Amino acid sequence: MQNTYDFLDTSAAIEAREEAELGQTHLIGDLADFNEWIDTIDSASTTSIHS
Repeated sequence: MQNTYDFLDTSAAIEAREEAELGQTHLIGDLADFNEWIDTIDSASTTSIHS
């Protein structure tokens, strides 16, 4: 028997889906913010690899 965990079945995911379907979402950033966040993660991971 396979034991799997499906995040989409959790109460947090179900609540988030309902909020999205009802338009109860908030803008927390734009594409520039996302790209800056990714660059920060990339530079941190590069730094930790070479330290």
